[in-house]
Amino acid sequence: MARPEDLPKLLDYKRAHAVFTDVIRVSLSLADAPEEDTERYFRAAAEKLHEVVDAAAHPLGLDTVPSVREILSSLVVWYSNYAIVGSEQGQA
Repeated sequence: MARPEDLPKLLDYKRAHAVFTDVIRVSLSLADAPEEDTERYFRAAAEKLHEVVDAAAHPLGLDTVPSVREILSSLVVWYSNYAIVGSEQGQA
């Protein structure tokens, strides 16, 4: 049975776990970005991930949280290098 003093640890675990789940979910959703609005779509994804990482910074042991710009840059690089390759492999 959980004790009241366990609640902060449980919440920290849930915040840290949410980072991994949300990074995967948001990254995979980038394939659905409409061509005419890709920039806004990617920026919204970066802002969402920034919020999630910021909320979990302490349980993850982060001294600093990447900026929205840094996250956006990482998403663009990941998408251009991996997402397109992955979708091509799925079509083969």
